[in-house]
Amino acid sequence: MTDVADVGEAQASVARNARGRAHELFLELEWQPIGPGFEHRTAPLVRLAGQNPAEREHVVTLSE
Repeated sequence: MTDVADVGEAQASVARNARGRAHELFLELEWQPIGPGFEHRTAPLVRLAGQNPAEREHVVTLSE
């Protein structure tokens, strides 16, 4: 996501588009050009919001 005014605008956009799915929002600490297609990015990241779904504890409750 580029061209957002502030973190609040970025968080609102992510929340609107998540449609109930788990999501994360990161800030790139060093600028990297955005090229065409999928490229491996190497900029250091800071998580601003959300949680990695793979890091969550899964709790299953069974009831009759």
